[in-house]
Amino acid sequence: MANVTLDSAAAFEDRCKKIGLEAATLTTLQDAGYKTYGALAFAVSASPQGLDDNLVASWVTRTFGDSLSGAQVAAVRRLLWESQTLAL
Repeated sequence: MANVTLDSAAAFEDRCKKIGLEAATLTTLQDAGYKTYGALAFAVSASPQGLDDNLVASWVTRTFGDSLSGAQVAAVRRLLWESQTLAL
């Protein structure tokens, strides 16, 4: 079942909305090619242990610029964590 969710664009989009990602934040992710948990799981690091604050902050800035509110950064961080958790 996890594989279905991992590769489902619909499940990913639904979860993004449920955790409070704004439409513009979701669109930026999708435009950057992150349309599923599986795609996002390895965006920052190939290993969950490698998902440190500096790498995440750098990836967030590269992907979104400086436009995200603190709440949106937190939601993106959560989504990264959930993506890697599902991939495991």
